[in-house]
Amino acid sequence: MTEEEQASSEHLERRVFVRESFFFKVKFQRLTEAEYQKARNEWAEQLSFNRKNLKFEDLDADTNHWTPLDPCLLDFLMQMDDKLDQLIAHMTGEGKREGRMEEGEGVDVGGGGMKMRLENPLGVGQLLKADLLLARFPFVRVHAFGEVVHVATRFRGESACWEVGVRFLDLDSEERERIIACVFQRQREVLRKRKGKESTHEEVIESTE
Repeated sequence: MTEEEQASSEHLERRVFVRESFFFKVKFQRLTEAEYQKARNEWAEQLSFNRKNLKFEDLDADTNHWTPLDPCLLDFLMQMDDKLDQLIAHMTGEGKREGRMEEGEGVDVGGGGMKMRLENPLGVGQLLKADLLLARFPFVRVHAFGEVVHVATRFRGESACWEVGVRFLDLDSEERERIIACVFQRQREVLRKRKGKESTHEEVIESTE
């Protein structure tokens, strides 16, 4: 490996492990090893089909030129398509056979994994299929597979919850970049708010002198 390749690899690794703490909605399904392998292959085929046929582009009828589709709109439409599939599965009874979706509260995320809080514990090594709703505007929803790597008990007053660390598995590079971009955006927002509070505090001090 050349020095340039090594530097590029180290830069990518640093980006992957950048994390930010914020709350987001998580829906997930527990998988066996066989279910994980099947779901992973199906998702890879769907991604390949989408990129081959949609390419985030469409033909403009007036100019006969390719113009980019809004990726947020496309993601939203794909989510609606998923919801229709879930509704059909529920009505036909297939959803019960395939397993139900559970919900959790994400508390931090990065390119390598996430942490979420649950009302019911998961075992270390449990495989998951998860949908992360990281932002509503712009709409950022990420589909990921993961493995539970640690579980800790936390208390909210008298009630207990479980904090679960998940390592992403086979995460698509474009999905990872969307997560990292969202993390950087959150960090910028935190810095702006912090600077705004500091400026306000300085103005209060000056007005009292």
